[in-house]
Amino acid sequence: MTDRILAIIESPFAGNLAENAAYTLEAMRDSLARGEAPFASHVVYPQILDDSIALERSLGMDLAWDWIEAAVKGSGTARIVSAVYVDRGISPGMAIGIERAAELGIRISIRRIVT
Repeated sequence: MTDRILAIIESPFAGNLAENAAYTLEAMRDSLARGEAPFASHVVYPQILDDSIALERSLGMDLAWDWIEAAVKGSGTARIVSAVYVDRGISPGMAIGIERAAELGIRISIRRIVT
């Protein structure tokens, strides 16, 4: 196991899905360039769950938090960061993620992608 920081990627998804998914990939590249191990559940889970169905959207969010809570238990909060990419604003889903990260004591890092 490495000492790599686990980065929870927070970026918009709803709205223009193609542009927001592409932005999230750029955010993940930025995180990788920082030596982190990024996780962007909001782009992965909608590929198998229907984000327009409330029950499936809720399941996707719960699954993401299962992973994050397990990471906190296994690694502690010192090795985890909530990487909030704000070039496109903060969506309601991102706000929920930020709030939950704060509740768990996860460090929050506000970021922009420089182009």
